Amino acid sequence: MDRKSMAALALALVLSTSVLASAALAASAESGAAAETPAGETQSGQRHGKPDRKPSVAEPENAVGKDAAKAKALADAGVTEEQAGKVKARVSQLEDGTVIYRVHFSYNGQRYSYRIDAVSGDIVNKTVEPVTEDAAATV
Repeated sequence: MDRKSMAALALALVLSTSVLASAALAASAESGAAAETPAGETQSGQRHGKPDRKPSVAEPENAVGKDAAKAKALADAGVTEEQAGKVKARVSQLEDGTVIYRVHFSYNGQRYSYRIDAVSGDIVNKTVEPVTEDAAATV
């Protein structure tokens, strides 16, 4: 077989493989078998061997708001926002479906963690623990 024939055969092979791969991908996407996956993430939602993240939770329409939840936690602890420094609050959901704010801050060697009902503004749970090197890195 001469060079031109081999080159033509190789080109035909590459093109047919490309066409078949495109057709297979389109067919699997239509059947729902192929889910879109962000870069670096596996089909199961894991990122580089790390466990799946919890899905984000939307605040209810009648929620008290993150600022009110922060204020409630700080008032309960008897700490001002200036004393606490960085106060983190995020929306989360308990196993029973209750939407809450998780509020975290540190003050005077203590780490404060609050769970505040997003609708009523009531404190659902609170913990106060001595700050460790691990906990200080997460606050």
